[in-house]
Amino acid sequence: MPSVSLYNLPVEVFERVLEYLDILDIVHLKLLDRQAYRVICCSNRIKYRVELLLAGLEDGNYYNLAERQQFLRSYQSNWDSLTPQKTTIIAIPDHGTYELAGGIYGLVPNSSPNSIQFYRLPSVSRGIEMEEWSIQDLDFSVDDFTMECAYDLLTAFTYKSGW
Repeated sequence: MPSVSLYNLPVEVFERVLEYLDILDIVHLKLLDRQAYRVICCSNRIKYRVELLLAGLEDGNYYNLAERQQFLRSYQSNWDSLTPQKTTIIAIPDHGTYELAGGIYGLVPNSSPNSIQFYRLPSVSRGIEMEEWSIQDLDFSVDDFTMECAYDLLTAFTYKSGW
């Protein structure tokens, strides 16, 4: 019986097997095995995953691979050169307590301490439009707040004297 080896598989199948590995395991394998090195270096999918890891991004998987690679390179190029694709000015007439997290700017105006205004900051490269909304008429004055967009969490604080 012939010996069974991953290298007996067609290159496309071997590449698909590698896609199930963690990207750091792929990098280690690339350093240890010459045949794996050749497959990994020729694989656009694996090179894209490495580029995503280095950029600290996650794959949205919304477009085909070529479009995702183009988006990633454009995104990295814009950050490398710090060249904005679009400038947006948000008029804030009454500055107060604010927070910036996950692309959301939140503000408690000094003139309306029982409300919080929010602005989703736009991104041309990620296709995100500017959006505004607010929470009005809270039962307390917001002295401070924080938000964690990944958990859809908003925490507002009020200070009470004597506590």
